[in-house]
Amino acid sequence: MQVREIMEIIVTDTHPKQGFTLLKHLGERNWRDSCTDCITKCLTALEAILKETSGRYCVGDEITLADAFFVQQVFNARVRGFDVASLPTVSRLYGSLGDVPAMKRAEALCLENMPRDEDAYIRSIISHFNADYQHLRKWFPVT
Repeated sequence: MQVREIMEIIVTDTHPKQGFTLLKHLGERNWRDSCTDCITKCLTALEAILKETSGRYCVGDEITLADAFFVQQVFNARVRGFDVASLPTVSRLYGSLGDVPAMKRAEALCLENMPRDEDAYIRSIISHFNADYQHLRKWFPVT
């Protein structure tokens, strides 16, 4: 149940609220502010839960699907400039999971040619969208 709770916070309460589909409705500045607010709420909630559930990883000492979701959410927060140092459990777990080869390889910055800053990262994602998402390019022109 703890694994599901952690995944649920990330998958339904956080991820959809950071999506690029909201960009067209909010505009770039409001979208970025909304993402920052959403990430802050998510990681604060996770910090409280993980204080109770964590061992070496999110739920005890065995890797679960919650860890895979968690790593990607913290990665996303870091790309957007969020400092996880203020959340000691989140920070510790992210460090522990960073030592796991499979988790390290899954992080987007480890992928070949992945941009290293938020704007370039977002532009690279948008550049891979299909024709249904062409309207996003007015905010993030791909050159």
